[in-house]
Amino acid sequence: MISELDGNGTEIKMADARKINKNANKRRDPNLTNIDLDAKTGTLTIESVNVNQIEVKYYLINAEIMFSRAPFLKDSAEGFSYVKPFETVNQKVEAADPNTTVRVSIPVPEGLGNKNMVIEILSPESGKQEFRTFYSNKLKITTLQTFGELKVDSLVNGKPLPRTYVKVFATNKHNPSAAPFFFRDGY
Repeated sequence: MISELDGNGTEIKMADARKINKNANKRRDPNLTNIDLDAKTGTLTIESVNVNQIEVKYYLINAEIMFSRAPFLKDSAEGFSYVKPFETVNQKVEAADPNTTVRVSIPVPEGLGNKNMVIEILSPESGKQEFRTFYSNKLKITTLQTFGELKVDSLVNGKPLPRTYVKVFATNKHNPSAAPFFFRDGY
């Protein structure tokens, strides 16, 4: 059995020493632990550990064209990183102690609050890159997949919205790798 001494002179097994080192390295590893986008305000709340800098890039989008071309894109919009962002914000992160979770709120830059956009969140230390899509609207959309039903309500007062144009795309459940197709639209 291979063993070594810890800082107190106590003998520990090599396998246990590796496990201790691995856990210590995990705690020192920079990481974005949680990213939340407030759908009403576009404010990002980012929780991080051992991160000193966060870079946020804002890309303006035409939601209808983007949805028509890639209706199931959602938050995996890596292709935007090849385009020059409309706005970039660098945020320093101050941690009192290493290995502690720090929460930072970053509001939407002036003039972008009423725009549809893809938001890229980067942590240079960790190499992590996350994307969130922000649609500037006052809609609450509820889908009941079992019944094939879609409901559009006002986010302001919670009441159903009359005369709302809806465009529906679908995927083939028997062939999930097939391209999405236009299903129906209407009011």
